[in-house]
Amino acid sequence: PDPVGLLAQYTFEDGTLADSVGDNDLTGHGTAAVVDDPERGKILRLDGSNGGYAAFPTGFFDGRDELTLSFDMRSDRSSGNFFSFALGKDSDRYYFLRTRGGEVRSAITASSWQNESAVTGAVSPGEWHSYDVVLDGRTMAVYVDGVKLGENDALGASVSDLGTDLVGYLGRSLYAADGYFAGAFDDVRIHDRALTADELLGTDQLLDVSLATPDVLKV
Repeated sequence: PDPVGLLAQYTFEDGTLADSVGDNDLTGHGTAAVVDDPERGKILRLDGSNGGYAAFPTGFFDGRDELTLSFDMRSDRSSGNFFSFALGKDSDRYYFLRTRGGEVRSAITASSWQNESAVTGAVSPGEWHSYDVVLDGRTMAVYVDGVKLGENDALGASVSDLGTDLVGYLGRSLYAADGYFAGAFDDVRIHDRALTADELLGTDQLLDVSLATPDVLKV
């Protein structure tokens, strides 16, 4: 069995939204597109226009009280209401991560925005960052570029409290009036375990090695 519980991985390198480790392919909507990036290879580009997002299969996140969400992301939007990454049932029951300018907010609620439990922090705006969100029951830890941004061990809800037939989105909010995310995603990974800081680092190193050439591996 996979020691880090990798459920799904989206590298976009084949030009599609396919899951490279299973059959949980993303579905693109609107202007969501896999495009070439001069530094990163292929990425998922979201231009912020209404209806532009990618969706996980409905129900994929159901009951996953232990969960690690890992992805590289660049946010191009510095104002407004939107979710960068979201999962949930409706505008009362959801989890989201948003990077707006330099501010990061990772929050969960089972009773609308007034009761969100969150971890917040700051990043350099408009740049690529690596995010890891670890959910373990009613504890949430958020890492950015391998450094812990914060932890909240008194969440008001766990993922199973959000209900069933949960949706998951890259770039779309659970609030109908919100805007859509503008930016890009790369190397999205979903684990069915609450990974430790050491495991997160090890996962990144394993991925780096897997991308290395045979010549590099011989050294």
